[in-house]
Amino acid sequence: MTQPPPSHDPRFPPPQPAPPSGALAWGLGLLVFLLVPFFSSVIAGVTMLVVGAHSRTKGGLAHVNARNAANWGGTYLVITLILVPLHFVLLFTLADGPYGHDFFPLGTAISLWGLVTLFHIVVSILGLILSLTGKVFWIPAIPFLRAGRS
Repeated sequence: MTQPPPSHDPRFPPPQPAPPSGALAWGLGLLVFLLVPFFSSVIAGVTMLVVGAHSRTKGGLAHVNARNAANWGGTYLVITLILVPLHFVLLFTLADGPYGHDFFPLGTAISLWGLVTLFHIVVSILGLILSLTGKVFWIPAIPFLRAGRS
């Protein structure tokens, strides 16, 4: 009778799972964003905040990257909640006036929001990629979650 082979070669350590990286918060911020215009921006920001805040138990790289994602998600949420309603306020208050036939200034708020949204997509992709490669990704944002209190 032959002996069954060992479960792993004792010369090599068994493979270890990769430690948490915090990429989940960045990835969900991108995924949720793609669902419904305007509303998905709000949902993406809230999702990034919630997942980032929940990551405090993970520690290490995951905690730092998820906190940074949460802070960016909250910042994107605040920008969205200011610029999108501002666009409709401008549209309904100035549309009958002398600016009613021109895109600017009526389209200024929505144009800025579009640029920030494009930036959000790029930032989320970069955050996801860098988190998955084991690097910290930081972007200037409102510090909803701070290093010591998150």
